[in-house]
Amino acid sequence: MTVNRLLGALVATGLAFASSAFAQERPTIKIGGVLPQQGPLADSYGIPPMQGIQIAIDEINAKGGIKGRKLKPVFRDDRTQIQGSVAAFQELAKNPEIAAIFGPALTGAAMAVRPIIDENTIPQFSLNYGIGLVKDGFTYYYRMSPSLDIGNTAILAAAQKKLGNGQKLAILSSTDAGGTEGAADAVAQAPKFGMTVVAQEKFQYGETDFTAQMTRIKASGATVMLAITQGIATNAAVRAARQLGILQKLTIIGVSGLADAQSVELAGNLLNGVILWDFVCIDDPSNPRIPPFLEAYKAKFKDGRVSPAVMNAYDAIKIIAAGLEKVVDGDKPIDRVKLNAALNETKYQGFASFYNFTPAWHNGPQADQVALCTYQDGKRLPFKP
Repeated sequence: MTVNRLLGALVATGLAFASSAFAQERPTIKIGGVLPQQGPLADSYGIPPMQGIQIAIDEINAKGGIKGRKLKPVFRDDRTQIQGSVAAFQELAKNPEIAAIFGPALTGAAMAVRPIIDENTIPQFSLNYGIGLVKDGFTYYYRMSPSLDIGNTAILAAAQKKLGNGQKLAILSSTDAGGTEGAADAVAQAPKFGMTVVAQEKFQYGETDFTAQMTRIKASGATVMLAITQGIATNAAVRAARQLGILQKLTIIGVSGLADAQSVELAGNLLNGVILWDFVCIDDPSNPRIPPFLEAYKAKFKDGRVSPAVMNAYDAIKIIAAGLEKVVDGDKPIDRVKLNAALNETKYQGFASFYNFTPAWHNGPQADQVALCTYQDGKRLPFKP
């Protein structure tokens, strides 16, 4: 090879390396996540959403990212504590590289961080179902799950359709903001579905003995129990019901967490027959999107326990990505206000729910989009009364 050719080859190679390095150095778009990796909600609403976020980001990056810019998750562990959520949100929201934040798990924490979100004009997505979160001041807050009032409407109607009028309703709910609001709403809605409320019981996250609560529910003569529970709490409640001999006499209905991955692992077939509203009925044989997603999930995480929260967080990132596609401008920092405006015009078909966000509606899916499921022998299937 002549000297000129050698120099030409070296220059070309150098330009190729420089071009490659330049492409790799393009600023990433960071998505924050404030979710419990420790504490009572970690297995239900902490780790699963983190997995869903990672799957969605990996898919987007494999296709070149958003206009050539890759996404990067930045996770913080709030340990299922409101103080931890506030500290993490303050850190992430003040970082100009963070475009949006997913989390937290607790409704009370979501209320506590509202001023931080507003002050920093950063979009926030979460699975919280507390009713008060979207009553007012929700400009930057987006709910991915049904709210408890919408969920209550759907699940009480399902129970009425299955069992008929005249049912005696017991309510078992957490003492946090979401549980308190959900219980109050169920009391208000029950008469519309031919039900009389005969018992209201509370629990705190982390409780493992529900004998006292279920003994009082047994004494009330309840025929239906609305369980605003998940994970350890669901397990404790259904096991206490079995020990008291009322599990076969009591139809249990409830929220999405009623048959989440942790609840299923702990309670197993004690959950047979429960009816719940959810993001998606994971074992729905008629939904063609589910099998390939579950296969990819299991291959990535080597875990057969798939929570609907995985798929819901995945959908949230895809919605954020759709908004980013409209506002990414070269390598400039993301304009959060413009991103929020784009999100307010987002329509997205999730695994089971259709999302149509507008400035007036950040409340997740509409009532007619709520998935109703039942648990039977290891499967979460569409509910058919």
